[in-house]
Amino acid sequence: CGQQQQCINTPGSYRCECPTGFRIDGQQCRDIDECLESHDHLCPSDVSQCENTPGSYYCKCKRGFEKDHHGRCQDFDECLVNNGGCSQRCINKFGSYECHCNDGYVFVFVDAMFHNQSIDFSFRII
Repeated sequence: CGQQQQCINTPGSYRCECPTGFRIDGQQCRDIDECLESHDHLCPSDVSQCENTPGSYYCKCKRGFEKDHHGRCQDFDECLVNNGGCSQRCINKFGSYECHCNDGYVFVFVDAMFHNQSIDFSFRII
C-alpha cells in the first residue's frame, strides 16, 4: 500500500484503504473536499460557510454570527460591545446592526475607507 494507506488483510489477498476524509488516488491518499462534494449543504448557508480541512471540514460562522455553547452559529449582538461603534443608538439586526440618530439629529457622510473588501463609513452627527 502507498503512503498514508492502511493495509487490510483479506482471505488470499489484501486491500488498501485511506483514513476517513481521504480517498485513494493511485498510490496516494488525497483529501476529500467535503465542502465541494456535499450536495446536502453541510453548513447552514445563511449563517455559516463550509471550510475544508485535511480529512474533514468545519462550519465557520459568517460575519455578524458567533458559535453558541452547542456549536451552532447564532446572531451576535454587535450593540453589546461598545454600542456597535455607534455614537448614539445601535439597533441589532440578524447578522448585522444599524446606527441610528436620536431625535433631532441626522447622519452626515464624512469619509469611506476600504478594509479587506468591506467599506467603513464615517459619519458626523449634526
